[in-house]
Amino acid sequence: MIMDGEAALALSVGLDEIEFRNNRLSFNIELHDAMKRTGGCTKDADALTITWPANSASYTVSFVSRADALRKVAQLNDTIHFGRSLKVEVANAPPSSCTTPSGTTFVNIRNLPRYVRYGEVHALVRPEGLPLRTLPTGNVSGDVAMLYVYLAMLTSGCSAEDVASVRQSSRNAHISAEEIVTINAPFRTRNHAVGIQNFLNARRLPDDTSFRVILPPAFSYSLTVPTQQFEAQRILWAELCRSISAPPSSKEHCHLEFTSGADKWTICLCISGTNEKAVGAAKVRVEHLAAGETVDGWNSRIDHDAFVERVLSDCGAFVHIHRSQRRIRLYGSPQSVVRARAVVADELARLSAVKVVKHVPQKSVPFLLRQGLSVLRELLGDPNICFDFTNRTLSAPGSDESQHIVRSILEQASLSITVLLKDENQDACPVCFDTVSFPMRLDCGHVYCAACLHHFLVRAVHSDNFPLSCIGDEARCGVPVALPSIMRYLSPYSFSRLLEAAFRAYIVRHPQELRFCRTPDCGQICRVVPQNGPRPVPTQCPACLDIVCPGCNEDVHEGSTCAENRAHNNPAEQDRLVEAWIAGQGGRVKKCPQCGVPVEKTAGCNHIACRCGAHVCWHCTGVFDAGDIYGHMRAAHGSYYAEPAEDPFAGIDHAEQENMLRQAREGRGQRDGGWCIV
Repeated sequence: MIMDGEAALALSVGLDEIEFRNNRLSFNIELHDAMKRTGGCTKDADALTITWPANSASYTVSFVSRADALRKVAQLNDTIHFGRSLKVEVANAPPSSCTTPSGTTFVNIRNLPRYVRYGEVHALVRPEGLPLRTLPTGNVSGDVAMLYVYLAMLTSGCSAEDVASVRQSSRNAHISAEEIVTINAPFRTRNHAVGIQNFLNARRLPDDTSFRVILPPAFSYSLTVPTQQFEAQRILWAELCRSISAPPSSKEHCHLEFTSGADKWTICLCISGTNEKAVGAAKVRVEHLAAGETVDGWNSRIDHDAFVERVLSDCGAFVHIHRSQRRIRLYGSPQSVVRARAVVADELARLSAVKVVKHVPQKSVPFLLRQGLSVLRELLGDPNICFDFTNRTLSAPGSDESQHIVRSILEQASLSITVLLKDENQDACPVCFDTVSFPMRLDCGHVYCAACLHHFLVRAVHSDNFPLSCIGDEARCGVPVALPSIMRYLSPYSFSRLLEAAFRAYIVRHPQELRFCRTPDCGQICRVVPQNGPRPVPTQCPACLDIVCPGCNEDVHEGSTCAENRAHNNPAEQDRLVEAWIAGQGGRVKKCPQCGVPVEKTAGCNHIACRCGAHVCWHCTGVFDAGDIYGHMRAAHGSYYAEPAEDPFAGIDHAEQENMLRQAREGRGQRDGGWCIV
């Protein structure tokens, strides 16, 4: 196993397809995620693999005895000679124009290199066989064929930079032992690879030999499961295959196929598609189904093979017992899993009820009699503990929790560690607030009842109050409980569950640092990276391949900040921002009462014709018919405009003008003999 990704990639490229001990090696880069599931991803999604039959020599060999011919076929077929895997078979008919004694058996030897000579073939089949003649083969050498393919790529429309790497690949092209010439041609982009594939598919080599151009799916993922697990879940796999399938023309198109492994014990599940997000979502669903359902509880004495076969036969569900993880997983249809869960629970209960007998060393007996037995009876119950003084044997319940406590007490006894004795002056137990019985002291100095401390640690699995701290001194102590103290009272199974609960609680309490992936059932954890600029750097989940903004956990929003993107995707916030903007425009922007689109008016008539067809009075935002709106504006507002027409006599004092006019009339009357001329 190689943990460094770059080193693994370099190793796979350098050693892929080399011959080793008459076999050809193949390398695959596998991914391991936090859930201990293993899968492989496509190594070169933008690389073409071009193959064609290699030129080879073939010979017909005659044997006087058919038994000798069959023996030689069995000896040479599929063996490697001259760097090739030979194909040796009995000929269906004798060569034409060949005169041989009756009863002669003919054997064809194919896939020999062209340089092999007659004497070398004779040495291979002697003394029984006699090479007669060679069979016809192609005339184009491997180097010429590789050059032809490379030139075809250059004439397909791609630039030399796009296919520059093909030159080195063509030089390193190899001929496999199976009579196949292979070129691996990586391209800078997948579009170039697709274009070259389409161009080469319609062409042949100069000797009319066809070649195969293979381009792997843009995105693919494979997972291996045991055959028994797959058979138990066959119906569920078929349903999943139908649910994730989409028409090839759809962007969400995915393909899930099942193939048998190299041996009969495994099945390979492969997902492929052109849409990265769709393949990632399907990958998560496949992994979720392949993970099965976990059973609560564990017992290290559970029988693996016999119990697994019994559950599979009686319930139709496959049971996988992970001893390293101390977990039991069930696989099958929902009905079979329910039945299997009941059987597993009964088996765990049976194993827990069976007493386990342990031998106690002589030096540990005094400690056990003085303190150990009392602690065990307090924790596990008086009827469940039995000590035989004569044989120095201790019997206790067979559950993992009970056996872990017994081992802890016996370890204390072997090390002569004295458990704190009861002190009349000590404080009450912080859990039960009663006088401490069978006291246990933590590193902070507070003393608990043995049973209370055990209960406190076991129940912490269902709590989110981490880190675990001492609750002494009326919960004011707060000193974290040391891990060795926790491990002393919890079995490995319970301790691992406690660690998982603490980890989940940490994620929930630090949403500004870490968060779970947004894809359902993904389970991956992504680090939160604040993005304050308009071009946030996207991050990709390694499990479901979903690409998100690490700041807001939403789709990548090129050109806008996280706050702007949230406002854009929140209709209520959008409306609030629009209303605030309109309020700050000094009355020159109003919403159309019919369609709600903001309208800006800087000058002109109060008759607004919106593009939705409404005729709006700008003064009161009323909607009218086109023929009625002007009458409304005259009657209700006295004008068609936002402000009345300018008064040419504005600013003139009319009372003063009337007084001056009256005085003028009086003066003219006196001059005209007292008459007033009107």
